[in-house]
Amino acid sequence: MYYRSAFFTDRPIWHSPHMELAHGVIGSSANLTCAAHSQPPPVFEWFREMVLLGNSKLYRIMNQKWKSMLQVKIKDASVFGDYHCLVSNSMGKVKRKITLVEGVVPASPEFTVWSDEPGILIIKFETESNALLPVLEYRIEWKLTTDSDWHQARYHQASEGNEFVIHGLSFESDYSIRIAARNIVGYSNYSEEMVQRTKGLIAETVVDGSSVSSSFSSALSSTLQADSFQHCVAFLVLYIIIVSEYR
Repeated sequence: MYYRSAFFTDRPIWHSPHMELAHGVIGSSANLTCAAHSQPPPVFEWFREMVLLGNSKLYRIMNQKWKSMLQVKIKDASVFGDYHCLVSNSMGKVKRKITLVEGVVPASPEFTVWSDEPGILIIKFETESNALLPVLEYRIEWKLTTDSDWHQARYHQASEGNEFVIHGLSFESDYSIRIAARNIVGYSNYSEEMVQRTKGLIAETVVDGSSVSSSFSSALSSTLQADSFQHCVAFLVLYIIIVSEYR
């Protein structure tokens, strides 16, 4: 028995999954894609309201052997609606509809930031729940507040979870942090900048049974002062002894 290859068929057969809905925002572009295979190879055509589309100021068509992409420039709301992709060869044809709708980018994320250990910042952000346009990732950026702009900022792309720990920061330094969220439409505006100071090294002492914390530099300074005082007292005692012996 002869089995025909799934890849080499006669009439066009759609690839799965099929894009049924596309999102875009005014002032940007949206990409509509359909894919099918056949033998002979398929011809792809795009239609809007029964009108055959070609390359123009609004539309750009990019064809590959088994796939075609229609790029729509969204200058205003008039381009939203139904588009049809027709795939044909000498053995037959198939057609599918893709609806372009106006989408919205996510809201700017809200987050909190704190420092538990020296040189570390912990960021926890609120995740947005949207079944139609779920957030795909969050972009977290941070920089020293003394840096003039965000071009040199470091960043992290977070696609899972809602907490991120930044390591290797300078001790006792002020950092600016901001976050943006991305869905299939695009990035949100960045959140308002938050400034957080990292912790320094901590020295802990016990006074009257109570725990007292101070910075390492303060503790070191106090130690040096105490040592100097003890040296001065010892020198003064020695001086008194010597003077007494010579009297």
